[in-house]
Amino acid sequence: MPLFQRLTILSVCILIFGCATPSKVKDQTESNASVLALAAFNYGQFAKAEQQYRKLVELSPDKLEFQLMLARSQYNQDKKEAAIAKLKRIANADDPVAAEASIYLGRYLLAADRVPEAIAVYELGQTKVKSENVQAQLHNGLGIALLGRELTRARTELSQAVSLAPDNPHYRSNLALSYLQDNQLTLARETFEPLLAYQQLPPQVELNFALLLLAEGDENQARALLMRHLPASEVERDLTLLKSRLARLGTPL
Repeated sequence: MPLFQRLTILSVCILIFGCATPSKVKDQTESNASVLALAAFNYGQFAKAEQQYRKLVELSPDKLEFQLMLARSQYNQDKKEAAIAKLKRIANADDPVAAEASIYLGRYLLAADRVPEAIAVYELGQTKVKSENVQAQLHNGLGIALLGRELTRARTELSQAVSLAPDNPHYRSNLALSYLQDNQLTLARETFEPLLAYQQLPPQVELNFALLLLAEGDENQARALLMRHLPASEVERDLTLLKSRLARLGTPL
């Protein structure tokens, strides 16, 4: 091929693709794979997400955010111990992602009833946190972990979460729940009250409100609240479960 023709083709390639250095190619590959992986995760296609995040970890082993999402993908496929082991390594790393990893690791440990480990993880995360959003989640997680052990400290942690994110219904609901623990119904109601102006609340938050209604002796309204989420055949069963939960909190019916 004549030299002029080769140079012309080369010029066209540069115009179309730019100077596609290995670094740019890697960045583009990473960007494309990241979009596919996150989409798969968000659609609940966790096996596909795991495959994509494995590729991303191989491509960029130093980016702990990909390892974090790989662990979350595995956890959602019941590969729980593998996920927890990965998250422990990330949570102990000297990286901003470590604090976010502590949120999920603490949550997974609580689900496994490994409360002391969860408390330690949330405390570790608080030493590495950089953003208010992550900080609020760590305070909330630690508060939940402490509810059955150190109520005063639990309430302090939950209060800090509410202070950092006052519009988050979960944090405020959990703080209200802490007041139910020692039968401070007035404070529980005052804490929950701002949420009643919300157009829609998450189901778990409404269940906590149903607990408050039961503690206040308003079983009919608690039943009406449950009927918004459950078939009539399940309402009485769940009322019984809520009463049992309330009894464990130490609140007299």
